[in-house]
Amino acid sequence: MFDLDRAAEFLSRLPIRDKLSQRLTPFKLNPSQRKVHAALKTQNDKNRPMRAVVLKARRQGISTYFDNLLACHGIARSGTNAMIVTHDFKSSKELFKNPKTLLTESLPSQKSLKSILNLQGMTQHKITFPHAMGDSYLTIATAGNVEGGRGMSLTDLHCSEAAFYPGQGTFAALLPTVPRAEDTIIAVETTANGRTGVGEVFYDFWNASVRGDTEFIAIFLSWLIDPTCVDYDHPVTDAPKDDDERLLMKEGVNIDGQLVKASLEQIAWRRMTIDSPACRGYVEIFDQEFPVTPDVAFISTGEPAFTREEMAIARNSISSFKRVEIAGELGPGIHIYCKPNDVSPVLQWEPPIKDHRYYAGVDAARGKDEGDFAAIVVLDGETGHQVLRYAQRVDPEYLARLCHYVGHYYNKAMLCIELTGNLGLWCQMRLRDYFHYPNLYRWRGTRDDKVAPGFTAGKRGGTYGWETTYRSRERLLITFRESMCTVRDEEVVRQMDVATRKDSWERWEIAFGHDDVLMAFMLANVARSEWHPRKLEGATSALTTDAETESRALQKLNPQVSFENIESVTASVYKQLLRDRDRYDREEEARKRGWR
Repeated sequence: MFDLDRAAEFLSRLPIRDKLSQRLTPFKLNPSQRKVHAALKTQNDKNRPMRAVVLKARRQGISTYFDNLLACHGIARSGTNAMIVTHDFKSSKELFKNPKTLLTESLPSQKSLKSILNLQGMTQHKITFPHAMGDSYLTIATAGNVEGGRGMSLTDLHCSEAAFYPGQGTFAALLPTVPRAEDTIIAVETTANGRTGVGEVFYDFWNASVRGDTEFIAIFLSWLIDPTCVDYDHPVTDAPKDDDERLLMKEGVNIDGQLVKASLEQIAWRRMTIDSPACRGYVEIFDQEFPVTPDVAFISTGEPAFTREEMAIARNSISSFKRVEIAGELGPGIHIYCKPNDVSPVLQWEPPIKDHRYYAGVDAARGKDEGDFAAIVVLDGETGHQVLRYAQRVDPEYLARLCHYVGHYYNKAMLCIELTGNLGLWCQMRLRDYFHYPNLYRWRGTRDDKVAPGFTAGKRGGTYGWETTYRSRERLLITFRESMCTVRDEEVVRQMDVATRKDSWERWEIAFGHDDVLMAFMLANVARSEWHPRKLEGATSALTTDAETESRALQKLNPQVSFENIESVTASVYKQLLRDRDRYDREEEARKRGWR
């Protein structure tokens, strides 16, 4: 088994050539290299294949670390077959200098190692490590020549600047060449190259790894953790001078769960780098080459729907969650419970609080393996905090059952269901006519003087559910941007980041990826905004939970045209269910007390 700690100790005893001074200096792992090393060691200690995808700022030394690590692997173990793949020929020559410098200039001081290495057999594209049980090899190739990796059996693979590879075929050809076995290494590292075009393949691969859909650990390396990204010679006494600097210095950035704030020396370096020929004064280029968070690393096509300030606030409010399972029993005696479950797709930030009003947004899907996700997001109406999220590929039938459980668990939360495409219609129909859910959102229209639906004598609210149109989509975004809700979910922030505005500031869309969780969040938010109990002074609360009020609400029920041919529950049937539930509760109480 390859010992990563011994490899790091071995490298620390050897000098490498510094890129700036061109002098040999001790190879001491910097903070970014230590972060990557720790991630690989976590996998290796569990006897798992070592897999890492690294999104980084420039000049982090990650290519140097991976190349020398592959060389150490070839020195330590026989039979390794490692390959370094770059996006162009010039880069391949530069990268290959790392292991060659290690062997030709550093190892001569290690006579025991020099004696077993055939340095004379080194070529411009290949290094051979002699072993009694079989030689090991380290080769270099370019991504344009896919055949350089196709059909081979590798043990180690380093894909450098993978976001610049020409086409999806390169990934398809290279990644399967390394078997899924312990003591094998695949390292994919790059700076970002946009979200579409050439960089789209890496963008999708990175997001899949962040979600946990691949076996790769996703590692982001911000320039804020690089100790060399400072400028002590040009003091910036006027900092912060703009919103970006104010966010970096005052608000800070959430990096690995810690709030990191930029120093004056880092702000000075940032200004100098933006004005350099590399960035030509463009902040967008700087954000791509030296990202502070993964969200700003990928330059979006079109104008982003949310400002940097809004994205920074959302990112900094991300917090940890626990996975739970919410279920219950159907019938008159509904018993909803919640218990921990390490594999459940239900993420919970807060349990329900007595007397708090909750609002849930629901985005339905077909439930196919490769289709959109169905999503539920629950907000606390009193605090505006996100308390729960669910996202899974399930059909409307299953989604309705889960909504029934989640809604009752959160004090009979108001469910706002997106109806477009008829999937939400079916989910809503099951909730209303089969589960008899008592608190469904009703469309309020343009009027803001209506009280809660079904609770004012002689009046009835709008139709059930949320119909997404050009105008209502605009309204969702405006309400979301003006609200005081707290986004705690990283997936919501990720979908906010890929949302772009079209035609006007309010019109938005997501050209690629999913918007299900963001849509569910917005639906919950608009329900909270329109039917918040504080807006209903003088009227019976929209979320009153006593059976009498529920019965009155159902009596006012007038099915929409879409449901004319579907048998609906009547008020009398619902009253009978309530009576059965009361009788059941009395009998259960009597049984517990031993009266029967």
